[in-house]
Amino acid sequence: MVSRKKAAGKARKAAKAKAEEEAQQQAPEAQMQQLIRSASIAGNDSTTMTCGHGMDDLSSLQDYCYKFYTAFRNAYFDAHKDGVEGVPECLAMAASATIDKFADVWKDSAKMEIAMSIFLSMGVQDILKGSYNVARVSAGIIRYFADYIAVHLK
Repeated sequence: MVSRKKAAGKARKAAKAKAEEEAQQQAPEAQMQQLIRSASIAGNDSTTMTCGHGMDDLSSLQDYCYKFYTAFRNAYFDAHKDGVEGVPECLAMAASATIDKFADVWKDSAKMEIAMSIFLSMGVQDILKGSYNVARVSAGIIRYFADYIAVHLK
């Protein structure tokens, strides 16, 4: 006959093993949420939340810049699929496709930097997935935006 103490210990061990298994199977989205939950408030009087790796949570502004990210990225890959040769040409096509709808992003270095941060984050996710060529495109776009900021917005 097993004592109550041993049975409780075995139950704790089984629960711990189950929790560890579930933690390993978390989706990347849940892992990002966990990073955000462990965020710290930047400064005493600030309401800006900073993620564990330093990305600011800018809510609606970030959502708008994410829409810009999606539109620019889709326009870039659409140009590539349509047979446009060369990275500079695809970048130019993507820029012309988004410059009217997202003019406020193109005219504001802070919004452009948020978009760069989103491209960086998604590029890292592409690396983690093994999509190295897509990650290279994100890196090229980030460089394009950095040059654009330096030439047109500073």
